[in-house]
Amino acid sequence: MSRGDNLTLPINFGSNALVTWLTLNYNDESSEVSNAWRYHYATIYRANWIIDNVTDNANISAEVAKSVIAEAKFMRGYCYFNLTRWFDEVPIVLTSRTLDDLYPEKSSNEACWNQAISDLEASLDGLPAPQANFVDGRGNTGVANALLARLYLYRTRPGSSQYWDKVKQYTQAVENLSVYALEDMDDFSRIFTYTQEDTWVKNREVIWAIGFVYGPIYGGTPFIYAKQSNLGARTVMPVGKSPIKLLNDTGDPYLIGNGRTGQSRFAANVELSDIMINYHNLGDKRTSEYLWYPNYEDYALSNGNEPTSVYVKNVVNSDSLYRKAKETNGSAGEYLHFKKYALREFVGTNIWDGGYNHPLMYPLIRFSDVLLMRAEAEYHLGDEATAKSYLKRITDRAGFDVTYTNSFSGQALVDEILQQRRVELAFESLRVPDLIRLDMFKPPHVGTYTGSVAWNEKLKVIPIPSRELDNNSNLIQNSLWK
Repeated sequence: MSRGDNLTLPINFGSNALVTWLTLNYNDESSEVSNAWRYHYATIYRANWIIDNVTDNANISAEVAKSVIAEAKFMRGYCYFNLTRWFDEVPIVLTSRTLDDLYPEKSSNEACWNQAISDLEASLDGLPAPQANFVDGRGNTGVANALLARLYLYRTRPGSSQYWDKVKQYTQAVENLSVYALEDMDDFSRIFTYTQEDTWVKNREVIWAIGFVYGPIYGGTPFIYAKQSNLGARTVMPVGKSPIKLLNDTGDPYLIGNGRTGQSRFAANVELSDIMINYHNLGDKRTSEYLWYPNYEDYALSNGNEPTSVYVKNVVNSDSLYRKAKETNGSAGEYLHFKKYALREFVGTNIWDGGYNHPLMYPLIRFSDVLLMRAEAEYHLGDEATAKSYLKRITDRAGFDVTYTNSFSGQALVDEILQQRRVELAFESLRVPDLIRLDMFKPPHVGTYTGSVAWNEKLKVIPIPSRELDNNSNLIQNSLWK
């Protein structure tokens, strides 16, 4: 979520959904809060219905029933994983048949975590093994083990050795499957594409992904169709220019992160920009792959004065240009583009063909995250040499000197692991849970933007939606939000 400190609001920011989260202006009436609750419980209800109706069903073979129940428990466990880390304490509902379950009480935080663990561990006995070189949106044993590692990571707190052995256990289980590896850095954005024309691109790094959109019929944005785009005429350029699609100088379309009518939606946080600059000067190839910082002058119409398309002429990858973008904070019209997420053209006739025509599959878990979790776990378990070996796999792929990790030890080593997480996994919705588990979800990391609400401890958790409290008299608001 965008409550963290990787983004900031530029001087000329446009109104958008990110403002609510970046300024911490969420409460029990916020639609985003309500949606997070109800969509997850809708999925839990469906999973419960499947489990109730498949268990001991004489019309379904034991083999099929085992597989279906495992997948349902996986999804239920994933929902409780999210609900617990967001809302702290939530009702645990495990059946779809009992009227009593219509008005459930909250369970303790420990019970909620245990339910997520129980479901995910149970799913391991029935989920299929992951396929090599295949990006799958469904659950498998690789995804379940990686989620369990992440679950225990999020439960860690500074100064405690609790759960690090579990993080190691489940990251090791992912590695033992022997199907995942880091992809080459030659074209990092292609790790996030997955499809090319009508076939899956081989990808050994993405463990789990979700389809972002399904094509023009289902909303369109940001789908490229028949050499055109549904991005909208005013989405990618300043006032007075109406491009149909955004390309780089080699013709590749990308998911964009800018605003409308000449306003920037958001920009890189100053601290993250400084990290990017420093890493870039050390040979890090990710920095130029992740972000564009084009100014108005960096755009050019590809067909004279015909606004049929636009391409970015200048990919910013130098210290001076990064600093210019950081220091102006959007006041000169810079846009923050995520070159990390490349789009693909829709070339077929069937929008839903099993996944091939997703323009973008958003990564939920990558193997690089597993390696960094393992590095952190090994450090906290007292094995610095092994911790550095896992960190080195990340920095070597990024382009750092092969001796880069040699000088780190003690607190400096874990600090570097955490900083590499911030850059490697930037904009993959992992910064906020990292801030929370590190007890850093407070100023100056959050709530420092103009319009932010006064900082309060309650902001670490999301309030239970008021409509849920109104509909269920047995439900009590989170103690911090009372």
